[in-house]
Amino acid sequence: MKRLVRHLRRYFFTGLAVILPLALTLWILKLLFQKIDQWFLQPLLPYLKNYLSPVGLNIMGRILIIILFIFLFSFIGFLVNFLFFRRLFSRFEKLLLRFPFVGKIYKTIKQISMAIVGEGKNIFTKVALVEYPQEGRFCIGFLTREAEEVLNKVAGEKLVAVFIPTTPNPTSGLLIYFPKENVKLLDLTVEEGMRLVISAGTAQVRSDD
Repeated sequence: MKRLVRHLRRYFFTGLAVILPLALTLWILKLLFQKIDQWFLQPLLPYLKNYLSPVGLNIMGRILIIILFIFLFSFIGFLVNFLFFRRLFSRFEKLLLRFPFVGKIYKTIKQISMAIVGEGKNIFTKVALVEYPQEGRFCIGFLTREAEEVLNKVAGEKLVAVFIPTTPNPTSGLLIYFPKENVKLLDLTVEEGMRLVISAGTAQVRSDD
């Protein structure tokens, strides 16, 4: 009974760690969607309704909102490249991280976002299956590069660096050097491998057909 409770508690908090950041992200996107619709689209409706049907207005509205989303995110990314705005954003981020609950969720969202779409994903070259932590047990890993020659000489064989991420937060983990011949490459993209790790193995990364 105690083991069952322990497993249920672990599964509950794992699910919570996955769902909360995603739910908050979706809520923020929904809020932005509503605000853009309220501030930009609604004022245009009186001018457009004479030229478009209700269905056309709905489609046009969604297209305009998507375009504004892209422009907004691109503009923010552009501003952060400047030192003043980068420091301003950094201070705001530090202030946000001081709040225990909100800060934890924000940090998780940022880590997952950077792992999936940020520059950090470019350090991984391939997705692999490695035998770890013991024989007969396998885990997902990401190849970073081939080992330095000094390491190969000490090991007496060709090594490759593999990052073993934790679930559901793939920004932490272990860097382990494996013999190159023991690393099994998978026919998955880095993004698909990340989704598999973040979802604790529940995501379907490839369709059956």
